[in-house]
Amino acid sequence: AYFCTGVPPRFAVYMPPPRQHELEADATGLRIAARAGFDPCLAPRLFDRMAAHEEENSRQTGRVVPSWASTHPRSEDRAAALMEAVQGASELFERSLADQAVQDAFTSFNSSRSGGVSRFFRPR
Repeated sequence: AYFCTGVPPRFAVYMPPPRQHELEADATGLRIAARAGFDPCLAPRLFDRMAAHEEENSRQTGRVVPSWASTHPRSEDRAAALMEAVQGASELFERSLADQAVQDAFTSFNSSRSGGVSRFFRPR
């Protein structure tokens, strides 16, 4: 009786936002990391490793969390979703690398002149 009256309502009322929000957050984080200069191609590998760890843990303990009771998408699903998002994030990553190269060249040029970079910003 408790299962019918206690558990399902608990999951309906207390569960966090839909798992889709987690996938959207993963994609947003991927874009932010790419803009910061981190290779987005590496992110799906993280979730592949997590999935392997979860599988090994389930095999050792004999416990598996049912998908309906999980607060997050399965690691395999997250890795697949990130693989789809990598293309757009890769463009941001390449742009970030190009911007960094320009900034490095600018800094190197101005540092080689007397007065360094500060002279560029505060002309005498």
